[in-house]
Amino acid sequence: MRALVDAGTVGAIRFGTAQFMGHGPDHWHPNPAFFYQPGAGPMFDMGVYYLTHLVNHLGPVASVRGTAHTAHTTRTVPLGERKGQKIAVDTPTHIVSNLSFASGAEVVLTCSFDVWKHSHAPIELYGEDGSILGHDPNQFGGPVKFARQLDDWTRSQDKRPYTTNARGIGLIDMAQAIAADRPHRCSEALALHVLEVMERALDAARTGKPQRTTTTCERPAPLTHKLF
Repeated sequence: MRALVDAGTVGAIRFGTAQFMGHGPDHWHPNPAFFYQPGAGPMFDMGVYYLTHLVNHLGPVASVRGTAHTAHTTRTVPLGERKGQKIAVDTPTHIVSNLSFASGAEVVLTCSFDVWKHSHAPIELYGEDGSILGHDPNQFGGPVKFARQLDDWTRSQDKRPYTTNARGIGLIDMAQAIAADRPHRCSEALALHVLEVMERALDAARTGKPQRTTTTCERPAPLTHKLF
């Protein structure tokens, strides 16, 4: 997906959507209560993957607008050892954020624990000359498709170096970057910026006012080859 954006395959990216929507961790996590407390919720739990992915593609976010809702003030664990336990919900569980990127792109990010099923692509980017459909940012693999203007969807054949669950590569890249005296991709600036954007999204929803970010970061360099 990053390669398609960098190559300008569908032109400059103007708009997009990102969708993490499920019905929460109640059905699989042995102790899901903490997911519904401040500092957790769908934005901090899963939205971080989607937002980091978007910043990697489009660069930093300049401002955020949005809304947030809580469908249920209590939830009931449906199975497992804690079946029947009541969970107090103290953080929004359906958050819709309009992300205004410094590049000019506008992307709507939805993070929800209140949706049973949906058929949206995890990430869709809309360029001046076409569109890109991306895979789940919480995974390393999955199909990426693009279409130029009114053409049919085409699956990208560009293979990235990691397509399995390789979550340690950020640390490996950091070690190599320190040795080579170059910036590492999972930088503290990137992490801080993404954290602030998530916080500003909730601030925007609570106040009903746009929130400008005070942090920024560079787009990480694309990873075009294996690190070792």
